[in-house]
Amino acid sequence: MEKKYYHDTYFQKIMKLTEEYRLNEAFNEFQKYIKIYPKDAAGYIYYANAFIKANRLEEAEQTLKIAEELLSEKTSLLTYEDFIMMKINLLCYQQKYEECYHLLQKNIRFFYHRKWFFKGLIYFLKRKLNILTIEDYEHGSGYLINQIISYSEKEALLCIQKHQSPQENTEPSSIQFVPSVSLEKTYYEIRSKLPLEKRYNPSAFQNSYVFGYLANGHVNNKLVDYIEVITLANSKDIITMYPYENREKREYYDITPILNSSSLKRQRGSQIDKFNARYGKK
Repeated sequence: MEKKYYHDTYFQKIMKLTEEYRLNEAFNEFQKYIKIYPKDAAGYIYYANAFIKANRLEEAEQTLKIAEELLSEKTSLLTYEDFIMMKINLLCYQQKYEECYHLLQKNIRFFYHRKWFFKGLIYFLKRKLNILTIEDYEHGSGYLINQIISYSEKEALLCIQKHQSPQENTEPSSIQFVPSVSLEKTYYEIRSKLPLEKRYNPSAFQNSYVFGYLANGHVNNKLVDYIEVITLANSKDIITMYPYENREKREYYDITPILNSSSLKRQRGSQIDKFNARYGKK
């Protein structure tokens, strides 16, 4: 029996690895996949997506070129749409903003059901190309769109501080910094270092970074040692940051404050210390 053109179950499993940032696993599986199904354009498109997420842009570009060669009149509309989306992502991260803007305008029909993504992307590209209008400033709405149009450190800190101790009469967050972490100091320290080489690319107009910071907060009641930081792409503009478990072992930069051995032992020691750290008790 002739081999199937592609294997959907296997393909979906690899895509999930990419979505979970288990990128080394995804690379290994994509290499196997395209050897078995060398004519599946979608395989190359989402292989390129894994490269984009890992900020390996040259490899992403070469992989997308192969995908483009496999596109034909028989290609499904969904696969062609996926190709355009991935091309737009890549052009943004390559900082080819004018080319990206024209490709977006030419294929705007694909974005009718992606309104949130399209709105953020179009404002991001307009800002980069210096073509924002008075109407854009007037019609901007919501935290993210306003930050894309005109970034505010004050608004960013207000957003980040929501991930610390809850106010009275509010439910505690499942992702929360301990009270001892100075979020303003941490924000400015991280901002001063950006942008950095070890970055991840979750969408066309955002970068993601991981920073090591021992015992900075909790994720679902578990004390964690990492912070994930989301910025506008290719910039210092931090949109948000929060405690992060880093189960995927993503590369990170360490910013843990220098502690002597006794204070580190207290911070990482007993469950009582962890409880006290969480609720701000001394």
